[in-house]
Amino acid sequence: MRDQRQTMFRYTVVALCGVLAWTEATVASLSPGVGNATIEIHALRGVRNASIEFERLRGVRSASIEFAPVRGIRHATIEFDLFAEGRQIEVIPEALGYGGVPVGSSATQIVTITNIGFADLTVSALNLSPTPPFSLVDPPSVPFVLSQGQSEAVTVEFAPSDPGPASGGTLEVVSDDEDTPSVIVPLSGEGAPLYCADIEVHAAKHTVGSGSHPGSTKEPLVGIQVCAYDKSEGACSRVECGGISHQHYTCIAEGDEAGGACDPVNCCVTDENGECTINLPPGDYIVISADATKTVLPDPLGVSASDLVCEELKQKHLQQISKVQEDGAVKKRPGKTTRLTGSELLIIEPEYVLWDDTEQLYPFVFETIGDWGVSVSVEPPEGFVTDYESLSEDVDDEIEAVQFTITEVGSDLVPTETTFQVTHNGQSHVVHSRVGIMLTPNYAQSRGFNVAALRAQGLIKERPGNQGQGHGKPHGQ
Repeated sequence: MRDQRQTMFRYTVVALCGVLAWTEATVASLSPGVGNATIEIHALRGVRNASIEFERLRGVRSASIEFAPVRGIRHATIEFDLFAEGRQIEVIPEALGYGGVPVGSSATQIVTITNIGFADLTVSALNLSPTPPFSLVDPPSVPFVLSQGQSEAVTVEFAPSDPGPASGGTLEVVSDDEDTPSVIVPLSGEGAPLYCADIEVHAAKHTVGSGSHPGSTKEPLVGIQVCAYDKSEGACSRVECGGISHQHYTCIAEGDEAGGACDPVNCCVTDENGECTINLPPGDYIVISADATKTVLPDPLGVSASDLVCEELKQKHLQQISKVQEDGAVKKRPGKTTRLTGSELLIIEPEYVLWDDTEQLYPFVFETIGDWGVSVSVEPPEGFVTDYESLSEDVDDEIEAVQFTITEVGSDLVPTETTFQVTHNGQSHVVHSRVGIMLTPNYAQSRGFNVAALRAQGLIKERPGNQGQGHGKPHGQ
């Protein structure tokens, strides 16, 4: 015969005309089978009918009540039987959620199986699905037996191999619990992209002087935030903003009437050298720095970074070209960089030139490690003329610049084609590029263009307030 057990139970005595009592009691002899107990109810004057409500008792599934009338009191003593359960399983927690786990790594959680009954419980199977990404870590051998109150911990691991959600997983615990022979624990998690690649950003401002061979100084852009945005097909940059060219940088980083702003994958802030590193998952990105105040960066700076793979470090340059005008106003325009190796040559040219008068300056900056020769020729569209067909510089571990003056005499609004003939260590290279064109609304209107049509093409841009006003003297880029 099994040892007698004790358990605590709680009952409420409810009268038709009020509450008679609320108390707790201990019932002895609750081995699997039947236990007997007596509750004495002291009736209140005027109360003739009462009932007892039982909360669900741990290890107890049913109770019966016998009424024994007493002279003068209709309900005075109640005798009842408690049927104690032989075996009962409890599995905690009811579900496992792992959240985001980086691809290639893993996370574990524990499921605890407990016998809360009075007889031995046998767990016969632990069925896990799907495998992978879920697995059991050093699981107990089945079948195993749990006596009353005994527990067994089961460790479940989630190890995603691909990005994206993993739902519909289950752990099934099979036992000889008569009422619940199978307990299902839902499993869920998400494979988070693995941040295993880096983009090293170098941000600088180049201030260009006057003339066809102007001086050029370089200083770092310090304390600017630089963010990487997904540029793959279906990404916000393409769907919400319509593209990833310089006309779309503001929409991507800050939002505009077209949509945006897009969520960056990760960001960094440049240090005193104008450098910072963005840690990223493999992918295709557009790297943008934007200034909401429009003081340091009147226009966003951007550069593309494609086909980034794990363990790769890409170097990318964000360049701003600054020009002080004769009236003291400053024009700051985003630049773009072509990088040649074999030592190193950086060719920095305007992303676009904003036309607000009939004459504009087109500067080109060269920064080298080693001795390089660079000859630049420009081919403006029909209706524009340049003061030089080509300009050349020899650059040896320094920064040099050349500058063209282009005058508008027609109305063909297409980018200016540029050609760089580069010589280094006895070898020659040819680099082709182009400088975009944008117009202020006032200038476009003064030249008879349809401003709305040009705006729809992304060719209209307002002049930032810190760059001077009106027309008159030619303004160089």
